[in-house]
Amino acid sequence: MGGTTVNERPGPSRKGDTTGSRHRGFTTTSEEYGHDVYRKLVRDRDVEAFLGRTKTFDLENKQWSLPQASSFTEQLVTSAFKIIRTVLARLVQPTQIGVERDVRNVLKDNSRHPKNEHGYDFCPHLVVRASGPSFESPTPVPGNDSAATRPGLAYINIASFVTVKHESQVGNIKEVLKEMEFHSGEIFKSQPNRLYVRSILLTEKHARLVHFDRAGIQTTPPINIHQNPATLIRLILGISSTNEWLLGLDDSVQWEIVDGQKGTGTLTTTDVNGATKAYTIVELLPVLRDSIRGRGTTCWRVQDPDTSEVFVVKDSWRPEDRPAEYEFLEHAQNIPGVAHMVSYEPGRCETARFRCSTTVGQYYNRAATRMVLKSYGRPISSFTSILEVLCAIRDAIAGHQRLLSDDIRILHRDISHNNILLGLDGASDGDRGVLIDLEMAFRSTDANPRVKVDYTIGTRLFQSIRVLDSYYPMGFHPDHDHLDELESFFYVLTYVLLLFRPDGSLLPSDDKGPSIVWSWGSDDPDTANMNKRDIYEAEYAHLTALRLIQETWHPACATLFKEFRLFVIDIISDKTTILAGADERADRNLLQPLLSHRDSHYAKVLEIFDKAIDAIKGTATTNSVRVSGATPAAAARSGVDEMAPGQPCSGKSPCPVLKDCSRPSPASPEARSSAGPTPALNHDKFLNHISDGAFCDANHS
Repeated sequence: MGGTTVNERPGPSRKGDTTGSRHRGFTTTSEEYGHDVYRKLVRDRDVEAFLGRTKTFDLENKQWSLPQASSFTEQLVTSAFKIIRTVLARLVQPTQIGVERDVRNVLKDNSRHPKNEHGYDFCPHLVVRASGPSFESPTPVPGNDSAATRPGLAYINIASFVTVKHESQVGNIKEVLKEMEFHSGEIFKSQPNRLYVRSILLTEKHARLVHFDRAGIQTTPPINIHQNPATLIRLILGISSTNEWLLGLDDSVQWEIVDGQKGTGTLTTTDVNGATKAYTIVELLPVLRDSIRGRGTTCWRVQDPDTSEVFVVKDSWRPEDRPAEYEFLEHAQNIPGVAHMVSYEPGRCETARFRCSTTVGQYYNRAATRMVLKSYGRPISSFTSILEVLCAIRDAIAGHQRLLSDDIRILHRDISHNNILLGLDGASDGDRGVLIDLEMAFRSTDANPRVKVDYTIGTRLFQSIRVLDSYYPMGFHPDHDHLDELESFFYVLTYVLLLFRPDGSLLPSDDKGPSIVWSWGSDDPDTANMNKRDIYEAEYAHLTALRLIQETWHPACATLFKEFRLFVIDIISDKTTILAGADERADRNLLQPLLSHRDSHYAKVLEIFDKAIDAIKGTATTNSVRVSGATPAAAARSGVDEMAPGQPCSGKSPCPVLKDCSRPSPASPEARSSAGPTPALNHDKFLNHISDGAFCDANHS
């Protein structure tokens, strides 16, 4: 019997999506899969011997000792706990010292605490606690004794979990899967070498094996546990396995466990010579991704044990039909301002390997990719001086220009604050800022010379107007080009100028500047489009933005903002004029006369950056230019740097950027309509307000 699928939309995860829309459906395996997936874990005769001895199963009546009529969840959970505990005690045999598995019943712990922000218990009712090379005991949190954080138990040492429900509670399987997805997501966040999470949905009559990975969710059909007691035993053993690879952990990443805590860790991969090497893990670099489904990027800072050189290892999951990032970086070797790849490891594994073969084609298969990269500085939002951040953006733009040269021809397609790093201390001109993350890139070839704009590609807050316009089904949608990317760099600059002070500390979240910027990251492409157009067309938005920059930053930064904004207005206006009246049948080369001036476009943008940088370098009062050392606010921003713009925080702690993650966009003076793209920008209207006097007048409004 073949698998089925429900509400699955193949395709790359949209970076504009919020946590509330992350559940996209699931695939269902064949009937046989649930019985066969863990068949080799235990011999039939051992299962029969267990069933003949245990008091938890009535062999004569073929019945597990689960209450069939009770309406009390506690009785059902307690009975299930006894069954699982007995199975683990008799059939799980650790093969290494320090490797253990046991089940914990945390129902009573959950009952002492309110539901979390999603309406779920803080921890699943039954969890399989684990110790071994990928697990560590949690550090007690003062004043917090919740089930998920109390001493001895946390998501960092949970191998898996069992969600216990009455049959009557499983009518809407999607709702149950959402709850299980939340807990699985916490395991992914807490265990960075997780490949997948498998858990069990158990009722008084049936069990389902539920699988979560970077392609989404897979579940077996309901399995009658009384008619198939051996299958339930094997499912329990599978989610509790002492084999970390079988459990869903990448065993190329391992730690020495000392007194229950992770000590020295190693990551084994391919080195620059193609040989296998175990690098020493220095630290896990923060990359906040709230959804399980998607690229699942994980970055490690590692050290070569032979040379002591430090590198960054990047693990991610790409759609199988997309080129690997290392293919782009091979073409971009030794380009200043662009990440330098040292080595890569192709063909590691793919999500299809962990799934039922009958569901192939019903989900978007993803392949695991690992690269070793040269180590650079902090994310751009960790800057501590005006010169540092402006030089970083400037050199990233120059690196971007080199990527587009005629012999490379690579479009990045995801310019954002997270994809520009500061150069190392003392970096030479050209490497003061480094463009990273080419996973969404496109390389133009003679056979495939162009790619259309696509609002599902990139980071919503930094997408160009034309990219956002592709949300509307009607009309002509041009190719993605270098002008879209230069526009994205303008949004990066504005992001910095309106969210931060010159010393790198964050402005208060309720200031007008952050409100303007965060409105561009709306989950809804139409809303993001309308809000973003305000910075060009609506006086209340762009004049307010300029006033805020003038009040906080060096005068050269205000001039830079004005001139870069006018450059973007010019290109939007030129495109609007050229594409006026074009439909889907129009010649795809319509914009070529404009795009042929690529070098002059970059020269203009780099010129206005160089002018600002030179002005700041020549400023006599150095205190307005550089603050020695990071401020306390800057030092506390490690979680902010990788936050997905426009998305709410996880809710486990106060959002480090926004006190109110759901703050609405600034009100528009006119009613908005989502029927189609906004009419062409009025270029003359913009030019009426470019004088310093006009901007200064806005300070008093």
